[in-house]
Amino acid sequence: MILRSTPLTPQMLRATLAVLLLGSLCGLPSHAATAPNELRVVVKQAEPFVFLDQNPPSGYSLELWQEVARTAGLTYTLVPSTSVAGMIEALASNRADVAVGALSITAERETQMDFSHGIYDSGLGLMVRADAGGARWLLNLLKRSKIPMLAGILLLAIFINGNIIWFLQRHHNNPHFPSTYFKGIGESMWWSITMFLNGCCENKEVSGVGTRLLAIVWFFTGVTSISFVTATLASSMTLSELNSKIHDLGDLKGGEIATVEKSRSEEFLLSKNLRPVTKPDIASAIRDLEEGRVRAVFYDIPILRYKASHHPGKSLVVLPVNYLPHEYGFGMQVKSPYRKQINQALLNLKENGRMEELRRKWFGEDSSSR
Repeated sequence: MILRSTPLTPQMLRATLAVLLLGSLCGLPSHAATAPNELRVVVKQAEPFVFLDQNPPSGYSLELWQEVARTAGLTYTLVPSTSVAGMIEALASNRADVAVGALSITAERETQMDFSHGIYDSGLGLMVRADAGGARWLLNLLKRSKIPMLAGILLLAIFINGNIIWFLQRHHNNPHFPSTYFKGIGESMWWSITMFLNGCCENKEVSGVGTRLLAIVWFFTGVTSISFVTATLASSMTLSELNSKIHDLGDLKGGEIATVEKSRSEEFLLSKNLRPVTKPDIASAIRDLEEGRVRAVFYDIPILRYKASHHPGKSLVVLPVNYLPHEYGFGMQVKSPYRKQINQALLNLKENGRMEELRRKWFGEDSSSR
């Protein structure tokens, strides 16, 4: 029997290659084409939603994301960011798949990214200093005005001046300034205090040109110091009175409000023609409030409430106002393939009560700002 070889035509060659390729694909393990990718989750410190300075990192949003990932069968790695703008940019530039933190769901941001279902009801609010009554009010006032420090400096100056006066007068003005130290220093201190407060000391006289010149300088020092202390105390009392009259944004000017730069709260204030004092983070803004450089801090209500609860000795309160109510959510890339999985997991966690458990854990019974 004679076998004749038949030349392969182009059509026959393409068909043969297709059969071989199909056979090779069928021979691959079934999980190779569907192996899950590790998600890059960008996170930002935002107490109590994200604590990156703890080991392991924790917080309401981060723990909720861990539950979502477990429920949806997703693996991930955390990528830290220093700002909300950085989180959004990471999603837009394909350097992250999910953003977790205190991320407000807004129409503007929806044009740059996708959001999950809401995970927490929020809004923008005001933090101010509370002026307690009685002794505590007086202690807070003295601390804020720095009068104790000024009093200490003045007492030291009176002591030094008294010693100088006694040294200059102890030999030739003995009736008024005895030569023995303890008796003489008592009399010279009395003279220094009286001259400082009244500008004269009727029952004691000093002699000598040098001493009298010193007395003139000391007199003007007393007048200047008393005027400064009076002005400082009046300013602090006025500020305390103003703080007690803050009820909403209408009681404030732009320069009297601190907020975080490039945040939703700054955008809102600018839209109201209020130009706030901007800070790199909420801790810096609250520090300005504590030290009297501003009268209020404007930011996300749940974060302000958390900060106020952790500054018990600072008399900070969050006013019962809510501007621009909104929700927080997880951020994702536009048309993210993981959006449905994440939302389905969130709905499961809401229905089985796990989401509410986490809210109570981090925020107590008041699990919403509304």
